[in-house]
Amino acid sequence: MIAPSPQDTLKPMKIRASLTLPALLCTGLAFPCAATPLEITGEVTASTCLVNDSNGPIHIDLGRTSLSRINSLTRRDDTAFAITVSCPGSTGAQQIGLQLTGPADPVTGAIALDGPSSATRIGVAILTGQGEKLRMDEQPITLVNVPAGGQRRLDFFAALVPLGDGATAGSVRARAELTLIYR
Repeated sequence: MIAPSPQDTLKPMKIRASLTLPALLCTGLAFPCAATPLEITGEVTASTCLVNDSNGPIHIDLGRTSLSRINSLTRRDDTAFAITVSCPGSTGAQQIGLQLTGPADPVTGAIALDGPSSATRIGVAILTGQGEKLRMDEQPITLVNVPAGGQRRLDFFAALVPLGDGATAGSVRARAELTLIYR
């Protein structure tokens, strides 16, 4: 066998390039021909609607009420409060249901007292602005229409109520969860 001469190994090779060669190189089959950054931003929220523009608790101070007033069927000390449902992230009107959940008296549907309360056989009733009593753990208590990107104010009352006979005086603390349900 004859060994190739040094001139044979140094011969330039001829490459035929067609117009499709650059296209093949830019398809990702070979090497990338250019890179452009892709930046993605946004925000994920728990929901597009908020109660009172936050996720913090709504505090309702019922003040001092005498036991005889609570036991009276003719007079209650109602405490007015309002919530505002706003839907800043919505692009269309929202129909929202509000539901109260938590520990409740099974007979009256009032919010049951919890932990550090020393009063007994007393609950907290929540009423609509029109005086309709709301029961805990029922299907959405109120349906409201909130305009796109807008808000809606809802008026309520809270009142201490007896849970049968034998209510006793003491400190009162109750908690419930207000849930927004999208329709």
